[in-house]
Amino acid sequence: MWRDGNTVVMHKTARLPDYCIKCGVEAHGSHLRKKLRWHHPALVLLILAGFLIYLIVALIVRKSATVDLSLCADHVRKHRTAVIATWLMFLIGLGFMVLAIGAESGGSAGFGLLLLFGSVISALSWARVVTVQKIDDNYVWLRSIDENFLARLPFLQRT
Repeated sequence: MWRDGNTVVMHKTARLPDYCIKCGVEAHGSHLRKKLRWHHPALVLLILAGFLIYLIVALIVRKSATVDLSLCADHVRKHRTAVIATWLMFLIGLGFMVLAIGAESGGSAGFGLLLLFGSVISALSWARVVTVQKIDDNYVWLRSIDENFLARLPFLQRT
């Protein structure tokens, strides 16, 4: 495991040091197991051919890794709060959409769509712990890691 600028590069089987990746303090064995997935960003262009085609190809070629992310108790709590809030926003938005269909209410449908869209934004930003830059057959590249955590890792020696 090493750092390459502000990116952590680790073998898929490596275990992160016992320091919070969000603030750098000791994690005291606390971690969050995450199944991370990645595919090359250029595949998004397949949406132009059709969303279903993109989805099928992305599911076939994606790479994945299961990583135990070290987090302090405070950041575990913040993550859980973000996940719960995101799911509540999604479910309430879905409820508004169902009620709007029954009541034929455009305003309720619009609010429901807004909540659904907000839940997607929340899931992609507030509830996300790390950003996956790349995954290959052996390694995982992670971003959105605190500088105090990164400072504990050796730098990549480029030749």
